[in-house]
Amino acid sequence: MKEERDSNGSAVVRKLLDERFRAARWVKASRPEDVDWTKNITVNGTNLCVGVEIQVSGRSDSGLVMDVVHLKREISEGRMDVGIIVVPTDKLSHYLTDRTPSISSARMHVEQAEATRYAIILMSIAHDGAGPSLPKRPKAQAGSKQQP
Repeated sequence: MKEERDSNGSAVVRKLLDERFRAARWVKASRPEDVDWTKNITVNGTNLCVGVEIQVSGRSDSGLVMDVVHLKREISEGRMDVGIIVVPTDKLSHYLTDRTPSISSARMHVEQAEATRYAIILMSIAHDGAGPSLPKRPKAQAGSKQQP
């Protein structure tokens, strides 16, 4: 990862995280309004449903807001016991695509949404050192559609 502001594509990071969750047999959301990944686990004889929202894209804070809304809804309606929001550290966020959220912005949104009384855990990810830049998706030209 190139250690310069806005020098790395966040889609590569997201793809790597999704691959890890898939390999660990988490269930991927089938609809955009669903929590990204879920898994039923047993801890000390107690069954729990855990949901994970991954927020590493450059969608500004709107993605974080919706992630908090999704987790609060699922927990309050009894479909989920614990929610986790995964975001980059403040340092890593600086190196990723512009407007990528960070642990600081996630903490602020959880507090502002009065979600601190829910079983929502914030988890930050970091990089393991400098290297070449991660490829970015090309930006769409005015009037054209961006390729997936």
